[in-house]
Amino acid sequence: MIGKAEGYCLAPHADGYWALSLGRGDGNSYRVNWLESMAAGRPGATPHGRELARASRRALLLLPNDSCQLIHARLPEMKPQLLRLAVLGLVRKQRGGSEQQWVVDVMRRSSGKAAGTRPAVTGLALERPSLVSLLEPLAPLDLRPGQALPQALALDVLLRRELALSDPETGAWNLVFLGREDQYLVIGDTTGPLLVRTLPSDLSGGADRSEYLERLLTEIERSHFFAQQGDHAARVQRVLVCGDPELAEPLVLRLGQSDGPVAELWQPERRFIVDGAAAAWEFLPVLAGAAAALEGAPFNVMPPRRQDGAGWRVRHYLATGGAALALGLLPLLGGGGELTRRVQAGVIDSQSVQLEHGREAAEETARAYLQQLGLLARQQQIDRYSPQR
Repeated sequence: MIGKAEGYCLAPHADGYWALSLGRGDGNSYRVNWLESMAAGRPGATPHGRELARASRRALLLLPNDSCQLIHARLPEMKPQLLRLAVLGLVRKQRGGSEQQWVVDVMRRSSGKAAGTRPAVTGLALERPSLVSLLEPLAPLDLRPGQALPQALALDVLLRRELALSDPETGAWNLVFLGREDQYLVIGDTTGPLLVRTLPSDLSGGADRSEYLERLLTEIERSHFFAQQGDHAARVQRVLVCGDPELAEPLVLRLGQSDGPVAELWQPERRFIVDGAAAAWEFLPVLAGAAAALEGAPFNVMPPRRQDGAGWRVRHYLATGGAALALGLLPLLGGGGELTRRVQAGVIDSQSVQLEHGREAAEETARAYLQQLGLLARQQQIDRYSPQR
């Protein structure tokens, strides 16, 4: 049964996906309803597959950090759709590729009401091909999550919500996650995330722990330096370390011996209750993803279904139908049903083409509008500094 206040998370792993259902508990805690592994080849065999499909709009797909990129910029005031197109242009300038290659979502960091300043925005860009490869195995279940977020930002959202309740005036922070396979950090402030960096892994396999701690310390200090550069000039006030306690606790002690910000051990897994006990730290990113699906997140890089062209589900159905026909397994039930399916597929393709043409026209209009804004701004500069006639 699907509750009204539940969030779901799907997290890819080597053999498929972790799937998790979460509800609110007492106080600031969460209740883990169930956690299971879904095989990539046959996700329909999972006990909660139908529940996931029905609640797909409240499900979040946890993305690899390297599939996304944060973009910071100051841009003129414009409507949200034009703002996304402007940030998309910045992404293409930095990373290349076509417009169809990227999915972009944007949040405003400041209003730009101060004299002589433009609004500050942060964009999150996702490479669409990496998303398609993650969604394709879910097609047999008719499951398409309504949200997508990299795991680093899911943890950042969880920490941001906790700090807003306990210390709303806190400055910038550095969140460090140390897992068995992934190690990374996120620097952010009360407005939003600023920087995501991958941390080095322990190449010694634990044989030289002190050397690895020094490498982590160096990367953390470098990240603090990078965060102070540019327009935001964020000065990190706190370092919060979570994940594997065998690494997190020694790192907190080592950070405490340096001249850097205050370091502390953060154990949010204790807020997630499974059968009366705290959840295991290994599932912390998945738990954070489900909490973000339940409570909301500043970004969502899951594109609307209308941007999928003919649709990933339609492609799956056509592919499986063609394979069944080739194997002689498609029964001929009077021909009427097959004709109906072909007509429906043709209608879907036609509507997809119309949507694509409409999107291209809208983007062309937006580009012309942005170009006009630039020309007007240039003319204002000329008028301001030209001698009066």
